Amino acid sequence: MEFGCINPEPSKTGNYINEISSEIINRTVESLSEISLFPNIDEKSNKNIKISTSGAESAHLEKRDFLNKIISIKIPLGGKRTSLFDIVGIDWIHNCTSDNNSDYNKIIQLAEQIKEKQNAKVSEYNAEEIKWLLGNVSKSKYYNAEEFLLAYDYFKKKKTPDGEKILEGEDEIDDEKIMEYMLNINPYSIESSNMDMLLSLVERGIVDKHVFKYLPSKGKISPEIESDIDKLYQAYDMGISPIDVFIPSFKSIDEAITGKSDLMNLRGTYLEIKEGDVFQVEGEDFIRIKTSDIESEKLNISKETYFKLFPPIERYASTQNEIGNCWELTGINSLLCEADTRASVLRLFREDKNDIIIKFPNSAYEEIRFKDGEFPPEALKEYYSEGAMGVKMLEYADGIEIQRELIDKAYNLFDMHIKNAKDDREKQNWQQKLVKFTEFLETHSENADLSIMKYDLSSYKEYDGEYDSIYTENREGGFSSQLYNRLGYKNEQVIFVRYDGYEHPQNLQKITNILKYAKSFDDYIISWSSLDSEIAEEVENELGIMSSHSYRIKPSKVSEDGTVKTFKLINPWGITETELTIKEILKYTGTLSVVHKY
Repeated sequence: MEFGCINPEPSKTGNYINEISSEIINRTVESLSEISLFPNIDEKSNKNIKISTSGAESAHLEKRDFLNKIISIKIPLGGKRTSLFDIVGIDWIHNCTSDNNSDYNKIIQLAEQIKEKQNAKVSEYNAEEIKWLLGNVSKSKYYNAEEFLLAYDYFKKKKTPDGEKILEGEDEIDDEKIMEYMLNINPYSIESSNMDMLLSLVERGIVDKHVFKYLPSKGKISPEIESDIDKLYQAYDMGISPIDVFIPSFKSIDEAITGKSDLMNLRGTYLEIKEGDVFQVEGEDFIRIKTSDIESEKLNISKETYFKLFPPIERYASTQNEIGNCWELTGINSLLCEADTRASVLRLFREDKNDIIIKFPNSAYEEIRFKDGEFPPEALKEYYSEGAMGVKMLEYADGIEIQRELIDKAYNLFDMHIKNAKDDREKQNWQQKLVKFTEFLETHSENADLSIMKYDLSSYKEYDGEYDSIYTENREGGFSSQLYNRLGYKNEQVIFVRYDGYEHPQNLQKITNILKYAKSFDDYIISWSSLDSEIAEEVENELGIMSSHSYRIKPSKVSEDGTVKTFKLINPWGITETELTIKEILKYTGTLSVVHKY
């Protein structure tokens, strides 16, 4: 990353300080003078004004002292000693001195720490790093300046097995946001422990670094991710293969369902099978999933295949790639994360020797086959998510299904126009278009990427726009309920509040009535999408709410009468969840996708 701050000429430094100082005192006096605009100010108020003015002068002197230190500190950088003022730049100083939360002493202490490390060549920081460190140390509640720098060095040095730094090196991963998140959580908290454990798993190559792509500052690691972290560490600590912890073996179905196993006392309570968990019964080729307190369902995949398709942690965090199919990923994530709907995803997969097959229930089309259990080499991989292979395959298969539906609609449209042609000339015109359309399909035969806008036919002007109504219904934008419907769930509905430039305030109450009762989440699968207008950057950074994005939503705090006080919002990309009130949810609601579970 390049450093692009303003570097004033050294001879003008004094002028800059005077300029800043004058602006600070002028702003302070101006803000205090506004008090006189209020009527009925008595002598006591005037006295308070004088005290405030005195305090402002004191603050001004403190800021001048801070600025002088910024100038005087020289840090080795690029083979020469550089003034800290030249490193951070005038804009940074303006922002820092305007922020009431800036801790000048802490900033200067950190600058001295950086100077010492640079001098001793213990660490080497570039200008952009120094600027970032000094700008964020005041935000840290839990570290002093020395501890803050030590923690930064600790996280910064973490690498993957191939030597790539975990928090650097990819444009898609905002390393500054991630670092800010890590340096602002209590180092003695469970959250800090979880993050440290996850970093270690990435270091060892067990989990891919993409899981760090999305970390809003107020996010907390979700229970699903935390559970997977714990299970992985239990496996390694006890010398057991992770596959045997995530898919334990039992002598019988009854033993698995009831939890009555001799292995329980030897290996710990993590072998207890809960609803939504998978397990192996000795003598059976394929695994089972527990579907209720007394029942299980046999799946059509082996233990090894399941672990390959849905590995720990990544099965719950799939990072969206270059197309706008967040609705699709949210739908998959919602079903996988809930114990009572997980089976509806897993039963789509079937092993056939070395191949893996996906078949949608009630589909009129052929099954989708993945040769040798691998992702199709002809598919454009930049269009598919990073994460669990099973999620990526389901993305691809859903694209094939959409493509087939759209092609059928197109042929029906051609048939209608040919049948209703006014004369032979119009009929021949439509027949020629049909030939071109068929040739296009043959060129892109059985390629799921056709369902993505890069290949959509609405861009083909020779069709006179006749296909706009068909091919804009592709994967570039949609609703999770569309996926739920393909998986066999019924009575889907999309409730619009703010969407595509239109507002439907009358639907706010309808959404409120659904969300405010915890029972709704027992009866329905609910996906929430944010409004499609611009959302403030601080809202995205803190709460993780992005414009026109789809999320999983579930109750967090529930009253005794069953009403929901706060909600957890989960982005399918990441490992964290944020807590919001109903007021915050409604403020940013675009649409709500709802389907009945049963």
